[in-house]
Amino acid sequence: MTDFCVAKLETASTPVPPVSGPDVTEVAAPATVMSHSDINELKKQLDGKFEYEVTDSSVTITKYIGSAPNVEIPHGVTSIGDYAFEYCESLTSVTIPDSVTSIGWGVFSSCYDLTIYGKSGSEAERYAEKEGIKFQVR
Repeated sequence: MTDFCVAKLETASTPVPPVSGPDVTEVAAPATVMSHSDINELKKQLDGKFEYEVTDSSVTITKYIGSAPNVEIPHGVTSIGDYAFEYCESLTSVTIPDSVTSIGWGVFSSCYDLTIYGKSGSEAERYAEKEGIKFQVR
């Protein structure tokens, strides 16, 4: 037996060997793992509007490629990458679900008349307050 043992769950299908014994102090797994059907459904909602990256535990919007002034980010998206909405000057509102737990740097740069909608206490509200962007509870 070794003094150190790590088993990392990277995907929903990663086999993890059984672990037990007096030296085992912690077993950790991602907070969420999305099913393939959930990911496929979310991709349908994102296609044509966003560029994005998907793993089994996260969906990140990397760029907005639409032109609508009002955008609703689908539930299931977990993060918005750096500069994803930069220079979207006609964007006036974006609704961010509470599934978004990370919002990158300069995401809404040059979006001058923007209101962010989201839940009270959410990452969206924290980001809006930090960046001086108008926020409305929805």
